[in-house]
Amino acid sequence: MGMSPSGRPTVARHGSDGRGRRRSGRLVVLGALVAIVGSGCLTLPAEYSGPTDAPRVVVQGDSLTFAAERGELAGDTTSTATLATDALVAAGHQAAVIGLHGATATNGAELVGIWDETGLAVPDVVVVAIGSNDVREVHEGTSSLRDAFADLDAYLDALDAQGVDCIAALTVATTSDAWGLNRFGPSWNERLRRHPAVDHVQRWDLTAAANPDALLDDGIHIAPDTGGDLYRAELVAAANACTDGR
Repeated sequence: MGMSPSGRPTVARHGSDGRGRRRSGRLVVLGALVAIVGSGCLTLPAEYSGPTDAPRVVVQGDSLTFAAERGELAGDTTSTATLATDALVAAGHQAAVIGLHGATATNGAELVGIWDETGLAVPDVVVVAIGSNDVREVHEGTSSLRDAFADLDAYLDALDAQGVDCIAALTVATTSDAWGLNRFGPSWNERLRRHPAVDHVQRWDLTAAANPDALLDDGIHIAPDTGGDLYRAELVAAANACTDGR
């Protein structure tokens, strides 16, 4: 990673190995600010954590990201820990970590393009950690796989259009029949790999399959202790892949 003429860190774009229903939700913006809001009224932190000369990384995730950040299950707000943010900062990034319980690609898209409104600088890197709830909606029949893909494409295209230098995405776990993850999860992951805006795909599905104790009994959510460590490592690896390890 080098510096642009403006002094902003330049982020490497990698060759792509990869190419939501709208709902109300409880948005937990983790790191600089916490806000509880409804769908369509999303608040982002006004600043990043970490050194100001480091590349800016935003993680947009769901309840797995929440658990990785807080060290507790989604919905439990007794903790004020910023474990994922701290791990990203320790790896040499500025970081803003966002976890929305029940988040889909549509919720992710709602966050795109409002950075200027909140004062948060447009990130150099976005790590997309959303997908399990999209798969769940397909499994439950409230969405189709075609519509879920359209939502994902719209989200990723919007990130790309905003000038985000590098987009990394975590795959969803696929070992459990809960939420249809073993049936529809592989198709979701393949869509990520084929999308031209995605510069790096981080294989959480492989990590989860190799470490079954990292997941709760539902085979979806991470155990906050061992699973949290592994998931944070995945987020850091995804960010590092976009910044050549810095």
